[in-house]
Amino acid sequence: MSLDAGTRLGPYEITSQISVDSGSAVQPLWRADGKELFFVSRREDAQVAASVTAGATLETGSVRTLFRTNVNSTQQVHMYAVTRDGQRFLIREPVDTDGNAIEQLHIVTNWTSLVAR
Repeated sequence: MSLDAGTRLGPYEITSQISVDSGSAVQPLWRADGKELFFVSRREDAQVAASVTAGATLETGSVRTLFRTNVNSTQQVHMYAVTRDGQRFLIREPVDTDGNAIEQLHIVTNWTSLVAR
């Protein structure tokens, strides 16, 4: 995801171009404290995150995969929500891999236990 100068992203105005993920990042959402940016990676079919440090400039850390998902990344609306602390996600994704409109609601709790350490 590339952000151009003059773009507003949450509470920040981007003053120079920054890049978080090489072209595959969509549906960005901030953690409530502004220290992390969550998004969907089209390349990895995964929910991913990057740490953010705001000072004179907006600095992003390396992108890390949180978990795999089948979120429809072509939608212009967010297909997920994240809690204020960034520890829980509510995700809307299709059940049928053939693209049928059948959907279920999955709530992932304690998702950090699913991440390989």
